[in-house]
Amino acid sequence: MGNSRKHERVTIAILFIVVAFIALLYLNVVPQLQAIRNYMLQSFLIAVPIGILISLSSQIIWSLLIRPSLSIDVISKFIGGEPYIHETKEWKRAYYHLRVNNSGRSPAFNCRIRINFHNLANAEEFEISGKWDRGSEPLVYQWVPTKLLKDGTIETKYTEVPNDFLIPFSESIDFYPSDPESFGFIVKYDGNPDCYGFST
Repeated sequence: MGNSRKHERVTIAILFIVVAFIALLYLNVVPQLQAIRNYMLQSFLIAVPIGILISLSSQIIWSLLIRPSLSIDVISKFIGGEPYIHETKEWKRAYYHLRVNNSGRSPAFNCRIRINFHNLANAEEFEISGKWDRGSEPLVYQWVPTKLLKDGTIETKYTEVPNDFLIPFSESIDFYPSDPESFGFIVKYDGNPDCYGFST
């Protein structure tokens, strides 16, 4: 207890001396200290703007160095699995994908996909919201009645059915460095010459 009280007294004495010295400078009690006061004021007026400028410049440079850098790459078919072929007894379709990479040093938050389709004249035809591959497909497979037969039985077929509950409210994700994400943007059915934009 004695040592702590001693330290407190020393600290209070030092603070008192500092306050007294500042008071002597700015109250002009001792005229001989006026030159020191003017020098300190000039140094303060110069040092503060320079310090603020250096701090802001450092923050800007640092943010530029660590900012995310996104790029879109075409997935090579030689890697395997591209295009992804989905085949059933009734149809066969292919999904074509692109891959997004973050080569920066910080995450890119709330990233969404907006796909613009243009014609050969480079005029925009339509725009859709894309879907990241990490999410589940808004489809379920189940037996669906297709025909009522003469004997009273019902003919059914196992097919895919849209499920609205699997459609996300927002297709946004966070991109971390060196963690690529892919998305499908084109789907083509076998035997059909047309391609279709792929969305949620």
